[in-house]
Amino acid sequence: MKVRDFTKIQQTLLSSLPHFKVKGPLMFVTPVEHILKGLYFEGSDTDTRSFYVWAFLLPLYVPTKILSFNLGMRLRGKQGERWDANSPNLLRELDRVIVNVALPFLDSVKSPADLAGAVEVLHTSHDPYVGQAVAYSFLLMGDFDRGLRCLSVLCNSLDCRIPWHREIAEAIRSLANNVTKDQQGTQQQLLRFEAESIHELGL
Repeated sequence: MKVRDFTKIQQTLLSSLPHFKVKGPLMFVTPVEHILKGLYFEGSDTDTRSFYVWAFLLPLYVPTKILSFNLGMRLRGKQGERWDANSPNLLRELDRVIVNVALPFLDSVKSPADLAGAVEVLHTSHDPYVGQAVAYSFLLMGDFDRGLRCLSVLCNSLDCRIPWHREIAEAIRSLANNVTKDQQGTQQQLLRFEAESIHELGL
């Protein structure tokens, strides 16, 4: 499916989602503060009339230039994760799942302090990107001891022979070093990361 096809579906769904904004295949909660909370419509590679819908959280204070769904789930209808654009009950069923499944998940995270709970629901604590997000969340909220412990645990779990692991390790070591020198400055740095992520994503 193409973006214009998704737009027709999204515009219909907005009646149940008054605080959402549409940007291409993305629908997201406004205003955006610290965490992007949204729905993403993803086309199928094998069927032009099928698509998937992600409900996801993206902590913007972890630098990012792209959308990622490490803290997300594919919404499931009666036929599973794949949605059929030709189904006569598509809009009614999709609206039902969004209201009953996606919104409670997205609404459960009001602030960075709530992110750890979402990780438990998704069973993604083993994911280095998720570990980084949880640690940064604690730091942003001022829980520096817990944030540093999370950074240490994460750093010890990384295999720096893997390029993307090494990239995360370098980032968290730098941030941990900053925490020991200037805690408030670290929080300001995380807010700068957030502003940069918002700019890069065009929100």
